Amino acid sequence: MQTHRPTVTRRGLASGLSCILSTVSVFTAQPVAASVPELVQDPIFALIEAHRLAVAKDRKAGDALARARLIHGPAVVELTAERKRTCKLRHNRRRDLRRATPTTAAGFRALRAYYQTLIPMPDIDDVATRCAADFVAAVARFEGRASR
Repeated sequence: MQTHRPTVTRRGLASGLSCILSTVSVFTAQPVAASVPELVQDPIFALIEAHRLAVAKDRKAGDALARARLIHGPAVVELTAERKRTCKLRHNRRRDLRRATPTTAAGFRALRAYYQTLIPMPDIDDVATRCAADFVAAVARFEGRASR
């Protein structure tokens, strides 16, 4: 039985960030917004969200195709083509996510947390190892940029 794990979304991060900023700005005389752009500008958040949406679309298309096949519906051909499109989109978004390098500590934490949500239980295909390798590669790319 697969348990639900919370996901990190831009909306959730933005609401948490706005709560923190409003609290901090009440207690300080200077605006805190000067440090916020580094969080907002990290491209990893948009890539995580794009991958999450692509996975949801692919899952929805797969469910629709399975239902159509069960009832031998006339839309099986169309739904098969749609599933192929959503599967390709999901793989493209995964490739984009694998190639991206977070630029902030918050981005690294979000990427690690998101990779944890991708690991199924039981992990028959060893997704955990692939996610760990992707994360290590992102860290290495970041360290390579920092040493230049």
